[in-house]
Amino acid sequence: MVVSEGGRIMDLGSFRHFDLGKCILEKLRPRLFQLSKLPAPLAVSLVIPVKVSADEEARRIERVAMRKVLSECGWLVNRGYLDEIIVVGGTRARGGRPDYTVLHDVVRDAYDRITLFRRQVNFVRKYATVRESVDRGIFGFVLKAVHQFDARLDSILNICGVKRAVGFTRIPSGKGAGLWLTIPMSIGHVLCFVDSDIPNFSKKFVVALCHPILRTWFLNDPIRMVKAYYTRLTFSPRGPTRKYRLGGRVTRMFMTPYMRVLCTDYPEIFGGLDSLRYPLSGEYALRRGVIENLRFPNDYSLEISSLVQVREKFGLPSMAQVSLGTIRHIGQSDLGLTKMIRQINDHLISVLESKGVNVTKKTLETINAKYASKVPEVLYHYEQVFRRMRPRLEGLVKSKVVYSREVEERTWGIFNRALQSAGPTGQRVTTVLPAWTELSDRVDYFTLRLWLGMWANQSTKSRLDEVGLIR
Repeated sequence: MVVSEGGRIMDLGSFRHFDLGKCILEKLRPRLFQLSKLPAPLAVSLVIPVKVSADEEARRIERVAMRKVLSECGWLVNRGYLDEIIVVGGTRARGGRPDYTVLHDVVRDAYDRITLFRRQVNFVRKYATVRESVDRGIFGFVLKAVHQFDARLDSILNICGVKRAVGFTRIPSGKGAGLWLTIPMSIGHVLCFVDSDIPNFSKKFVVALCHPILRTWFLNDPIRMVKAYYTRLTFSPRGPTRKYRLGGRVTRMFMTPYMRVLCTDYPEIFGGLDSLRYPLSGEYALRRGVIENLRFPNDYSLEISSLVQVREKFGLPSMAQVSLGTIRHIGQSDLGLTKMIRQINDHLISVLESKGVNVTKKTLETINAKYASKVPEVLYHYEQVFRRMRPRLEGLVKSKVVYSREVEERTWGIFNRALQSAGPTGQRVTTVLPAWTELSDRVDYFTLRLWLGMWANQSTKSRLDEVGLIR
């Protein structure tokens, strides 16, 4: 473990350095005393948001990737490192009804790949009394398949006063809302989030993200958040041969140089965050006491917002990052990336405004000019990096990996035009969900957690019923 000084975030190095056997033994060591005064290990919950792509080939690849994730994480479940997996879907069918297609695939694949889950399902199927416990929600499945637009979830939020306290009439769509809802229904002292569309997912990813938090739990200066970084290879599901290209365009050509400008000009607000190698990664882990204190924007600014809040509330020494090596994923269109940049930029401007900075048109022009001046250096840097890494990357994916400086410059031009159209955020319409600690005086959080946990088990049983695994 390497600790960086000078206001930089701790870098833990490669995920490969973590010894699975040793980490499992350390995780299972009882260290917490419950109400019964009996010691128990710290619990870890894994949350996986899932989606349905419009493209048929993309859906097939995502299904294969999801199977890989469940297989790898099932290994951790069977050995006691993971205490639960929550898979949350947010896809709608025609008419706005929840689309459970992906969750049906999830419970089928989990039954095939997670031994403990399969034994639980068979146990429920065998005994009527156990099935009755499941119907009441008091039998806990190790994998829970939930949907953020389920009518029963909406009813629980309404009865417990969450909707009234937050001020919405229905559950918002979007990844941020889905993750926000899993916080009270999860059991973990540590919550880990990973995306489901990584074909080369490894069980060590989860351990590398969670274990620094577990290992330092009782230290005076514990690690409270671990963020992943990696080299991202993007591919298109279309075409006779699969070609990969250097991915992470928003991070490389926007977030990294833009954050350097903000950290230099506003160090009291952003200082140190420029040492993060992949601030927009969707793979990270946090202590429950941290994530319950975070607000959740329901758009692409979710990741950067979490980092800014953790820095402000808990300080840079509480944060760390770990390398997950090289990961593969299906890329987005330039239009989707433009939307991402605008939302992230809007959020960063709103952070400045909330800290008393008078953000004028001149302020934005200055920031954008400084950002633009750094881009040529960034483009040159990644061109050299690609040339050095190309043989290793092609050996890794057994396919051609392409890089075009011309395409990179054209992409940056699209990003730059998106920034030029930005302005002060008075008209920003993104939903920001409050921290759960902010709702504690208006919502019975203990009862809410109890009910949501029971509903998650009932929801999983419903999906199992629908695919014929429990009948």
